Amino acid sequence: MKRLVALGVSVVLSAELTALSLHDRRFVLWMTGAAVLFVLFNVRHFLGRDTEPPPPETPNALEETLRSWLSRTQTLIHRSESTRADWDRHLRPMLARRFAMATGQKHAKDPAAFDATGRTLFGSELWAWVKPNDVSRTGVSDPGPGGARLEEILERLEQV
Repeated sequence: MKRLVALGVSVVLSAELTALSLHDRRFVLWMTGAAVLFVLFNVRHFLGRDTEPPPPETPNALEETLRSWLSRTQTLIHRSESTRADWDRHLRPMLARRFAMATGQKHAKDPAAFDATGRTLFGSELWAWVKPNDVSRTGVSDPGPGGARLEEILERLEQV
């Protein structure tokens, strides 16, 4: 900016000196006005160039979905490695809901059929970690089943 102003002043001075060296002094005002106009136009162009901030980068919808999915997956894995209370509070309801949606069985409609379908699909050992009514009140600080069991449960749900 400083260079532009210095260049403008030098252009105006040189235009005046050139006009003064002529015998006809009528052109001094016109040449000075043209030089000032040229300088002002360039200063305005220079100042107006970066007035608009660049548009904010909007994340791609696919990137946002992938980032959200990755965050939820990491949270699920962390909770599966945590305590039984975390498993019962967060993972068990989600797994039971997905089981009910995948099989079409409703726990409230026929609890015996719901239980039988769960035992058939998961086996007794894994069904204990999915069954919605098997929440432990005493083993709150016991360790959860871990990521390997969560993976096995999810694989069996995918097979339905």
